[in-house]
Amino acid sequence: MRRGHLAGLTACLWLAMCLSCLTAAEAPAPAAGEGKVAEGGATQVPAAAVVLRYAPKVGVAVKHKLTMAGRMEAASQAMDQPMRVQVRGSMSYTEKALSETADRVRVQQRLTGGEFVMNMGGQSQTQPMPIGKMVTEMDRRGRLVRVIEADLGDKAATADLLSGTGTWSELASFAALPEGQVKVGDTWSDQLKLPATAGSPEISLDVASRLVSLTTVEGRKCAQVRSTFSGPLTIPIPGGQSGAGSMQATLQGEMVWHYDYENSVYVKGEGTMGMDMKMSVSGPETPGMDVSTKMIMNIKLALVK
Repeated sequence: MRRGHLAGLTACLWLAMCLSCLTAAEAPAPAAGEGKVAEGGATQVPAAAVVLRYAPKVGVAVKHKLTMAGRMEAASQAMDQPMRVQVRGSMSYTEKALSETADRVRVQQRLTGGEFVMNMGGQSQTQPMPIGKMVTEMDRRGRLVRVIEADLGDKAATADLLSGTGTWSELASFAALPEGQVKVGDTWSDQLKLPATAGSPEISLDVASRLVSLTTVEGRKCAQVRSTFSGPLTIPIPGGQSGAGSMQATLQGEMVWHYDYENSVYVKGEGTMGMDMKMSVSGPETPGMDVSTKMIMNIKLALVK
């Protein structure tokens, strides 16, 4: 059952992080800009004050692909040797702005497929990513306001989204844009709150962002933004044969985003997410078991042409 706890936790964290990247609707690429070629195919453009606002073009749908790869290692006094898990996966989705008001945008998001692969103890398990759609309301900073409708093919997951307790919907504000004009070197901060599941304690993460540069990427005028986040979290473990308990963890990471500020498009993103966890379980099969776990995940988001 210890293996089951770890496998289930890994799968849940993966799905939450995948769905957290459903943040922005897309639009066609503008004409290429001029300037000096920088690292990674980006082109530097003259520094100036810009407004990073979420204003996608209504009726235009584009596609993103999210990929992740990482590992988790768990150890306890009850284990002869550490338990190691490797995970990888991908998920594709499309977004389209349906309508807008002065301060809100209604967005349709379609999950179009992908897979999650977990390897543990020489055994591999593959699970399909959910296929479905949802309609959300976003504010002009790119933060989710509410889920209007959803169908993920799973009643429990859909109910969580509609009730506002789905972690992905709160994580969407991770890439929140700043208010007003910003120039290269400016910083802004947010506090991200995400309830894990209904009835669970609220999780708070401190997010700090900085406008690193103004560049041209794939013919798009982009703001390069670096965001770092960190915070503690507590996740309860339901009772069963292996016992009930809780998981204490520290989550931290960094993401670098390239945001097309003329067309409200996240062109690409890349970063890492790490977690140090301590899980305590007590029950008939595992009296007083403590498990220490470390996890690291590499994340990439790409615009699909």
